Amino acid sequence: MQNYYVDIKLDKHDNIDTNYYIGQAHTLRGEALAEFGKTASAFFKGLKAKMFAKQRFNSTRSFGTV
Repeated sequence: MQNYYVDIKLDKHDNIDTNYYIGQAHTLRGEALAEFGKTASAFFKGLKAKMFAKQRFNSTRSFGTV
């Protein structure tokens, strides 16, 4: 049987220190958003590269004579 001991941070009044845990949540959320931003940026850069690689430019356009 395994026993798990969870250390819960308490404030000066022996209540759960919610400000501490909110700060931790903000930090973790910021890290997750930064990682998502990197992943999304790489995805769209790759998508843009694929789109431009498929384009063909017709350099033999005829404009007619005046």
